[in-house]
Amino acid sequence: MFFGALGTLVLGFAAVALLYFQGVIGLAQSADGSVRAAETPAKVPSNVFADHIRQAGMKRCTTAFPLLGEMLVTGSQYAVRSHWNAEKADEHMIQAIVGLSYKTPGYEGPAGGFVFAAPLPNGGCEGAMLRVAPFPRACKDVLPLLPPGSTAADTLSGVQTYNLGKGQGQGMLIPAGSASCIAISTTAIAQ
Repeated sequence: MFFGALGTLVLGFAAVALLYFQGVIGLAQSADGSVRAAETPAKVPSNVFADHIRQAGMKRCTTAFPLLGEMLVTGSQYAVRSHWNAEKADEHMIQAIVGLSYKTPGYEGPAGGFVFAAPLPNGGCEGAMLRVAPFPRACKDVLPLLPPGSTAADTLSGVQTYNLGKGQGQGMLIPAGSASCIAISTTAIAQ
């Protein structure tokens, strides 16, 4: 998913765009800026997240969880550990913790991520993913890597948040000393 350092901040946008242009999913933007899968049949990626849905015996979240996982891990070496309710999987959230390792021209190093998906009472499913990536540079030097159209949102306890351009999710840059920045970004979909 990393196409330069930009991918660190845009949790899965490149994968979402790829899936959209391949006709795998349709996208719609809600009033709060989150992205959701449109009401169209989706081709679910064959990945470890889809395997975990099958192992859990889930009949719901079979699109959202694998798509969010694919968005998170594309372009990386990764390891995943998923957790679900073994007795009533379709009544509870499934979650994955993911270790990521990138070697790209714009970013090289570790990152971490989480993928969550939960069945809804109406039969649907909502999910989100979160990526955390350390940059070995000041946040002011990471800021230009945000996608075009990104805007500053609010400041939460001294941490600036951003609405990422074109409804790509939300992000924040957390200074970690004078020459380090922790980039956190998230996006959500519904099926």
